[in-house]
Formats: sequence, structure tokens, C-alpha cells
Amino acid sequence: MVSHTGRKTIKVVGRSPIKLHFTVWQFVRMMVFMEDSQNSPGSTKNSLVLSQRREIWRALDAKLAGLGKKDAQAFSELMMEQDVVLEDVSLEELCEFITAAEGVVKALRKESQAKQRNETVAAGLIFEFEEMQVLLKGLQRRKAKISGKRKP
Repeated sequence: MVSHTGRKTIKVVGRSPIKLHFTVWQFVRMMVFMEDSQNSPGSTKNSLVLSQRREIWRALDAKLAGLGKKDAQAFSELMMEQDVVLEDVSLEELCEFITAAEGVVKALRKESQAKQRNETVAAGLIFEFEEMQVLLKGLQRRKAKISGKRKP
């Protein structure tokens, strides 16, 4: 499938009227954050996103792992030039994505401050940090809009 921006997309159908678009690298960052959070010591909450979107996540992760070993250019193109489109996302899943995006932004801020001496690494982290902030704000606006519609 090709999105209105001309980028290739991965389309996933779920359960409700919310539709989310992520660049693959953003989706990967958030899914890894969710996995790490769920697997951390003392964690008692299971992720709805990880359980509901397991198939797309595993398929994408396997594809990235394979490309990472044999085709750096294709790996880079998949990560940076393609989108994951999730349709029928529940409000609870949206909230999990917001929490994950907040965690990724916090981690990127911390990581970029620690790596400021290496300009190339710092520039990449700053790019990711800024793009994740834009994504986070968009997700938060989306939640506010949806939550406002549901109030009597």
C-alpha cells in the first residue's frame, strides 16, 4: 500500500475508528520501549499493544533483523522511508503509545546529552528526539480530541 505521501506503508486492521501512522523507526522505538517496560523487574501490567499488534511487530522485527545482517541500504530505507499504519486502534492502545512516546523522548533526551561530544551521533539523536516530540504532541492532541468527543 502507498500512502498519500507516496511512502510505502504497512497496513494493520484492528478494532475501532482510530487510525495511527508511524514511520517504521518510531514504531520500532515505541514497541521496544513497551517490551522493555513489560519485561522490567516488578512490572505487573501486560501491554495491550504488544498483545494486539504482536503479529505485525514480530514480522517487522524479523524483517529488520534479516535486512540488518545482509542489506544495510534496504534496512535504512525500511526504517526511514516506510510507515506503519494501524487502523482500528483502541483508546487504551493510543494511551499506551503516548506513554511509550513519552518514555522514548525522555530516553533520547538523556542519551543525546550524554553523547554530545560525538557530533554525528548527537545529530542523529537530536533528529530522533525532535521527531518523537512532534509525534508525541500529535498523539496527545488526538487523545484530547477523542476524549472530548466522548464526554456528555
